[in-house]
Amino acid sequence: MPKIITKQLRCSVKLTWTKPDNGGTPINSYKIEVKAKDKKFTILETCGKDAAVFGCEEKLETFGKAPYNLKVGDLLEFRVSAKNTDGWGIPSLLNTDGVTMSARPGVAAPKLDDQTYTSASLSWKKVIDTQKYIIFQSSEKFLGAYLKIAETDKTSFKVETLALGKIFSYKIKAQNACGQGEFSPGVKVELDNPPEMLPITTSRDACSIKLAWTKPVDAGSPIISYKIEVQGSKGKFHVLDSCGDGKSLGCTLRLNSFFNKPFNLKEGDLIVA
Repeated sequence: MPKIITKQLRCSVKLTWTKPDNGGTPINSYKIEVKAKDKKFTILETCGKDAAVFGCEEKLETFGKAPYNLKVGDLLEFRVSAKNTDGWGIPSLLNTDGVTMSARPGVAAPKLDDQTYTSASLSWKKVIDTQKYIIFQSSEKFLGAYLKIAETDKTSFKVETLALGKIFSYKIKAQNACGQGEFSPGVKVELDNPPEMLPITTSRDACSIKLAWTKPVDAGSPIISYKIEVQGSKGKFHVLDSCGDGKSLGCTLRLNSFFNKPFNLKEGDLIVA
């Protein structure tokens, strides 16, 4: 009866066994069997056929597929039997040295949570036995190829500074010490162009200026605010913090407010908004 010894490497198991007494008839093969606790044995077909070899190494993720169908985290048990012309000998004692089933992670399932004109927020459920996630992006610029853009240990990611009006697609791979899992299904993100504004109309009296604008088409996404800018003395535009809350389509401003920072206009200057 041979004795089987196991050694777990990072993502594989190394099996070795001792040569048993052959009873006077040469051994022609070995049979290695594996199972999880409280499960039935399955023969490891890739190992033991050469009687001159007393060991083999097998990737642990092999045991996650048919006919083994073991699960990540299962404690694996092994035994070995020798065969000669008289038949199979008695199996070795069960080896329970603590080999734990591990494999590359499974497939993530990302979904689009939210998007703006220039960003997209993705999320997905946690994939078992995963250390990090790798995000890939495809667009017309990449000619359909998916290129890595980021890594994260979280189950969500926000992509920013995207080009207006373009179509993007995202896939995710989960990764652990055994390597990367398969690509997730793609998530398509089609960005809208921002609403186009008509020119602002103005009117004034002796001490104030009134600004008004029409509501643009919102492309299905409600408008939450407007940004009003006024050109300062050096040609640079500055945002009017007191105007454009998204509820009203106009505002009234005192002319003397433009004499101060950041506008620094002077009497007689043309106000451009």
